[in-house]
Amino acid sequence: MKNSDNEILEEGYVLNDLKEGQWIYYSPKGEYITKIENFISGKKFGVVLEFNDRHEMTTRSHHDQGVREGYTVNYHRGRPKMDAYYQNGQLHGRMTKYHDYSSKIL
Repeated sequence: MKNSDNEILEEGYVLNDLKEGQWIYYSPKGEYITKIENFISGKKFGVVLEFNDRHEMTTRSHHDQGVREGYTVNYHRGRPKMDAYYQNGQLHGRMTKYHDYSSKIL
């Protein structure tokens, strides 16, 4: 998919009209990567990485059959901001929040 200036906004493979394999998403002007996802038969599977305009990872999450599953971490300037475990798309177990600039538990 491209924007009006013919810059790529997202790229990946399609099989039987469904997303398949790794997909990469770019900022509205195609300047940087905003997200990397993996798909099996059109459903998110495996690790999803999200990035900000400073090229820093902001989120790392895991999915199974399109549903958040397992460990998720949100980052702020390279430090963990929140981590949690998910089961069947629902928060399951502990969730820990951290101070933005010291990584101390709030």
